[in-house]
Amino acid sequence: MTGGTFDAQAPYLIDSISRLSSGRLRIEHADGWDTGSDQEAEQKIVQAVAAGDLDLGLVGTRSLSALEVTDFEALIAPMLIDSYELERVVLDSDIPARLLPSLDELGVTGLAIIGSALRFPSGVDAPFLGPDTYAGTTFHVFSSQVGIATIAALGATATDATPDDRDVGLANRSINGFENSMAFLAGKPAEARHVTINVPLWPAIGILVASPAALDMLNEQQMGWLTDAVADTEAHALDLLGDDQDSVQSVCDQGGAVYQASASELEALRAAVQAVYDQLASDPTTSAYLDEILELKQTIQDQHLVIPDGCGEAVVGSDERLPDGSYRTALLTMDDLVAALQARGIDQDTIDTVVSAMPDAPYTITYTFQAGSFVQLEDVNGREDVGSSGTYRVIDDSHLELNEPCCGKSVARFTLDGDTLTLRVDIPDEDVQAFCRAEPMECAGFLRVVEAGSFTRLGDTP
Repeated sequence: MTGGTFDAQAPYLIDSISRLSSGRLRIEHADGWDTGSDQEAEQKIVQAVAAGDLDLGLVGTRSLSALEVTDFEALIAPMLIDSYELERVVLDSDIPARLLPSLDELGVTGLAIIGSALRFPSGVDAPFLGPDTYAGTTFHVFSSQVGIATIAALGATATDATPDDRDVGLANRSINGFENSMAFLAGKPAEARHVTINVPLWPAIGILVASPAALDMLNEQQMGWLTDAVADTEAHALDLLGDDQDSVQSVCDQGGAVYQASASELEALRAAVQAVYDQLASDPTTSAYLDEILELKQTIQDQHLVIPDGCGEAVVGSDERLPDGSYRTALLTMDDLVAALQARGIDQDTIDTVVSAMPDAPYTITYTFQAGSFVQLEDVNGREDVGSSGTYRVIDDSHLELNEPCCGKSVARFTLDGDTLTLRVDIPDEDVQAFCRAEPMECAGFLRVVEAGSFTRLGDTP
């Protein structure tokens, strides 16, 4: 089985079936289904389940329109399901049971519709509030007809680039904003600088599909365990999510800004996406589901996140000691990496191990610093990837604190001579030696970035 982007619900299902069967029936997670670099990963998962190459798959309903199944689009209509209470009520109704048989035409058996996180708009340099703030921008949305049509209706150019390419685009400002769960946004402090917390665009609702051939191989007892585990996962899917309000606080704590769209901006957003609803309602089945969900929505009291005390629409400011802008190395080679290792006193055996772990290709490193956030891009043979990102703080005239969600805080010594920036992380040589011996790939990346060369300022951040 693979769970795609549903990294809370898929492990829960795996654990549930093991627990309910006392280990007599197990689900193994299938590696190699990369939703980060493959734009069609979710569709390929469904196709692999149909072909019998996977027994189970958990993918977003957003992926189905590309497979010409549109029955589920009412679940992700813009700004319709805008609270977890409404999402729970919809998924507890008989709507899922009526939707799942439409998956038969894909050659898979639909087992369940699984709830997941609401998704909010975020901007790297400015917030997305009313339609006027979308106009003229490029906004990332995961591939779906509804998502792309919604962003276009709001006035932006929609892109469904892969997550890896999205991150590069946000770093170089070719992409201005994106949508994701509040927990994900809190983990992207360099990219999610301006988050709108009262405009849930849609939920990330998943579908659990099974290979009919795999189900036929289960005996009655095994089928019972699977059915019970699926029901258990359905019941607890939303409970597995973190608290969105805690994530809002995390955005604030990392120097991000949070916003609430005004009543007039919300009204303008709804008016702008009416064209999407008109298109959805042209299908009688989808129209009926929209009406049902709207009726259920009338029974739900509005619930929205709040701006925490002491937090508001102000990101961490710039610091003149390290001017905002992009700083890039000259073209670097393996010889530069070796020189950096030798300068740290790393022994030759460890140097050989590190070098063997790295592709022998020239590369450049670009750091972009802006208003307390940084992104580091690596360009190897013309292919850009985000190496790291996070927030930063200038401690004094020669020390910089970098804070990465993945790795915590580190302190770098820096000098700025005109447009030339040099960085050196303040880690004792003996610690670098141990690190490089234990983690050669990570060591190489670390030293390539901060010690293999100086950085020349390219100009202000776009």
